[in-house]
Amino acid sequence: MNKFGHRNLNFMVFEYFDVILEYLDSEIIRQLKVKPRLNLSIESRVEFFGLFTKLKESYDDGKVSFSNLNFFMTDDFIFDFSNWENFYPNSTTAILFDKFFDQVNFNGNNFHPIISQYRFQLLKTSNGVSSYDAEIDANNGLDILILKLQKDGSLIFNDYVAPNDLSSKVIYSQNSFKEKIKYEFIGNGNLPSACASLGIDQILKSKKIFLVGYGYEISNIVQKMF
Repeated sequence: MNKFGHRNLNFMVFEYFDVILEYLDSEIIRQLKVKPRLNLSIESRVEFFGLFTKLKESYDDGKVSFSNLNFFMTDDFIFDFSNWENFYPNSTTAILFDKFFDQVNFNGNNFHPIISQYRFQLLKTSNGVSSYDAEIDANNGLDILILKLQKDGSLIFNDYVAPNDLSSKVIYSQNSFKEKIKYEFIGNGNLPSACASLGIDQILKSKKIFLVGYGYEISNIVQKMF
């Protein structure tokens, strides 16, 4: 297990959420210009869809190229376990390709889904995504990881896992889990039956982590943390 150790912790306060997205956009562009191969991961919360929009605008304006970007998923939702053809169209991976990756000069071979077609086949008999951690490690780890700090202080969906099991995994829906994500699926008609989530151990291995929080509840969480 990795610990924070002597890592630098910096706090920044912004008046509006859109300014946060502008800052993250500029940081990603800056890193892409200085690093030949950037390993980036952005949590797939609806709040961050605006960040993908800003990155696309920067690409359209000629400010950045994504040809040397490696992108790693932090999570994905599972509505249907029956077969890949039913799973993929409703996956977050498919949504991100439609909204962003198919719109820029991104090499699809550099996309690393937490639920690949191979790992999907394993979901019925095992954790399925345990090999994802090794895939990230084989690519020298995450350079930039952008996460939403939840109101309960958790990261992604790691409040629903055993404290002695910090690897990436599939988490099956509980009532508290459904309550946490239902705002993202308004109008969908149904909620996913499970999700895959990057684990705490892999999060702490990341070279640079941006935790984004907003609202009064988050300010209380930050005070308790530090």
